[in-house]
Amino acid sequence: MYIETSLRQHTGHQTGVRGLVKMQFALGVAMKLAQSVKIDSFLHVQQKLGEAIAATEICRALINTAETEFELSSSGTARPKFDALQTLRMHLSATYPKVMEILQTLGAGGLLMMPSAADFASPIADDIDKYFKGADGLAAVDRVRLYRLAWDLCGDGFGQRALQYERYYAGDPVRLLANNYTVYDKSNSFRLVERALELAGDPVSAVAEQQGALL
Repeated sequence: MYIETSLRQHTGHQTGVRGLVKMQFALGVAMKLAQSVKIDSFLHVQQKLGEAIAATEICRALINTAETEFELSSSGTARPKFDALQTLRMHLSATYPKVMEILQTLGAGGLLMMPSAADFASPIADDIDKYFKGADGLAAVDRVRLYRLAWDLCGDGFGQRALQYERYYAGDPVRLLANNYTVYDKSNSFRLVERALELAGDPVSAVAEQQGALL
């Protein structure tokens, strides 16, 4: 029923759209956090943010592929391309944890030492305003709010639950990848290999031609 009703295509499409928005949100938090303390001018930070951007844009590209290269069911109705959706499922299970790791790395110790809301109403409020300011005049309260949001996403119980959810949303990642190989349409790839082997020609004939050329 899962296959015959096209349910796997439609649930896969919903999964992909949900995953793309989640990746866009995580990317936005990572970039904002890096800008808030001006570490986004360092090459290694730009590299990490570039990886997160690439992972997010791959999600978008796979959704576009699933939609534009749609399939037709036996009844003639359009449905998203299954291979692209399945690839996106595997991509999300691997790259969402990676983006969370990037966020944890960029936030560093700052994720653990942000003051609480009560601290802003305490006798040390002036010190917080002074020492927790961000780059380019970012107010301390706004920087703390941003870091708290990042911690909710990548560090606390809610964030870790979401991380585990993405890792295993579609099932065992190993089995999922193995199944992708077993059901994959290999004909196009094999056609290229066979064509390359045809271009090489018959080895015996090639040797004979070379010997004839030498004579």
